[in-house]
Amino acid sequence: MKRILDPLDERIMAELTRNARAAHAELAAKVNLSRNAVRQRIERLERDGAIQGYTIRVGEGRGADTRINALIFVYRYDRMRGAEVLQALRAMPEIVQCEVLSGEFDVLVRVS
Repeated sequence: MKRILDPLDERIMAELTRNARAAHAELAAKVNLSRNAVRQRIERLERDGAIQGYTIRVGEGRGADTRINALIFVYRYDRMRGAEVLQALRAMPEIVQCEVLSGEFDVLVRVS
């Protein structure tokens, strides 16, 4: 159900637009309501679709092109280290390294 936002809802939305991480107590002080009343209004605004989500803007500390790497140690139940397995792993574009290991694990895969 769509509701018309009252002036208090508009003020809460404006404050959240400026700082989506503002605490309920901080918002309450700015709009002259109790913390609980602000919380209830925000929940209603979310439920009614006036607030459809929260987002972040990536700052200078972490560029959009920063990659995450993962090392995966693979243990094969059948203990086979066949060439077809390595070939299939190396064919995946996300896998940048694939090495056969001796010991408890069979294959080391680095994903980027």
